[in-house]
Amino acid sequence: MRRHEAWAVVVMERFGVDESLIGDLVEQHRAGRSALWLSRQTVIAVAAGVASTVSSDPTIVGVAAVVGAAAFALPYMWMHFLWHYAVMLDTTWYPRSMNWLARTSPPALWQVVVLLQPWAWTYMAGWCAMLGAVTWCLVRLWPTYGHLVVAVFLFANVSQSLPSLGRSFLDWSHEPANPMWISQLVSYAFFVVVAIPMSIYVGGRTGHHTKSLFDA
Repeated sequence: MRRHEAWAVVVMERFGVDESLIGDLVEQHRAGRSALWLSRQTVIAVAAGVASTVSSDPTIVGVAAVVGAAAFALPYMWMHFLWHYAVMLDTTWYPRSMNWLARTSPPALWQVVVLLQPWAWTYMAGWCAMLGAVTWCLVRLWPTYGHLVVAVFLFANVSQSLPSLGRSFLDWSHEPANPMWISQLVSYAFFVVVAIPMSIYVGGRTGHHTKSLFDA
């Protein structure tokens, strides 16, 4: 099974698309339909399934609304309640480590370290830890809607990060050979495309395998 086909099947299965429909779409794709066609049909099938589920269970709308609101409230929570602790954690390792590397590392190694933007590591790690913890709590709060919680929370958080990623891309496009813009784009793209989704996925998966908040 091709990678994009396997991805489409996994997504449809996760959202409860009928097995016969999945089989029909896969069969048509193997008969000559393009990967773009399969991706479009996957989105349509998932959307139709979600709409059908919502119509039969109105609670889903409330759960999705609360999860989305929680996601959009996280920047406020971070800046007003957690930023101070992130700064304290950063000061425990960053200045001394960077000074030591600057004094002892070869120039080539130091350039690699700078390209990786270590000044942002503490805050990225803290943000991802918060996302994982909040996802865990939300999945434990609504275990029946675990997949919905993860999907909505992921979409809301990634969508909030896309404008900043877009600005990084624009900065790089103006000076493609500038190492600072290259490192900023690579670092932020990794954060948005890999780190955030993985944090939410791990938090949701861990939540699925632990006791519900309402269990005795």
